[in-house]
Amino acid sequence: MKSYIYDNKNNLINFINNNLLEKNNYKIMILFPENKINKKNEILDELNDINFKFNINTQNIGLNNNDIILIFNEEILMKYDIKHLKKMALLGDMIANISHQWRQPLSVITSSASAMLLHKDLKILDDNTFEKFANNIISQGQFLAQTIDTFRSYIKKDNKIVNTIIQDEIKITLKILESVFSQNYIKITNKTLKKDNININIIKGEFSQVLINIITNAKDIFISNNIKNKEIIINLKQENNKCIICIEDNAGGVDENIIDKIFKEDFTTKDNEGTGIGLSMSYDIVTEHLNGNLYVKNTNKGAKFFIELPL
Repeated sequence: MKSYIYDNKNNLINFINNNLLEKNNYKIMILFPENKINKKNEILDELNDINFKFNINTQNIGLNNNDIILIFNEEILMKYDIKHLKKMALLGDMIANISHQWRQPLSVITSSASAMLLHKDLKILDDNTFEKFANNIISQGQFLAQTIDTFRSYIKKDNKIVNTIIQDEIKITLKILESVFSQNYIKITNKTLKKDNININIIKGEFSQVLINIITNAKDIFISNNIKNKEIIINLKQENNKCIICIEDNAGGVDENIIDKIFKEDFTTKDNEGTGIGLSMSYDIVTEHLNGNLYVKNTNKGAKFFIELPL
């Protein structure tokens, strides 16, 4: 398999002349990120201008970067590969969230240490001042350690089914997304903490992935629809030997013409870019790995996602 990151037509011609031996019946998969999908027709026109016979397939992979990737003569590009790329993008988003959370405690640690040195140089570092700054450093260090533990728990690849309290997993996932809420002025209301603890057997990292996908999708729709007072409400209930987690936003809901399509692998829409990112992956995780069900309904406020998991 040969691949090329699209830059311009001349460089593409040079790549073809230098790398592709035959000039007949090449199969091309073009992977578009979200912010470059508008260049699709332009690139297809440029390919048609080149003296090649192309069997072209395009794919919007949901990655938020500037790279348009052309893959030549890959006989089968498995759906898993696309999902893997999406998951890597979402993992990158989560790392960015954690990085953002680290900035404030690192700033406090640096400021406290600098203040201690300054007080010492000025010979005014008494025991009370030393203890105050030291406690600041300790508490912020503990926060950083907790963040790492959360991240480590999320990215574990063992896929073991474990018995856990579902409220705890929701709380941990929301902690990961704190920077998303603060940066986008989203009010998060977690009503699950007021309910009796529900023990459930799940694959922890994959359940968190589903929550992150749905919440990130809501964030995208908030931005797309220019919603001012953004709110996401998370609730749960137990009925008929099932645990049902509900994630409701006030972003205006899903167009009824597409609501039955948003969990499909190849679904995307330019008007609502966020609805296609991660939702097909979430559906597969819930239905295939967690033996549950995932669906969405419109409310008078917006969209309400239901994750049904067996107890």
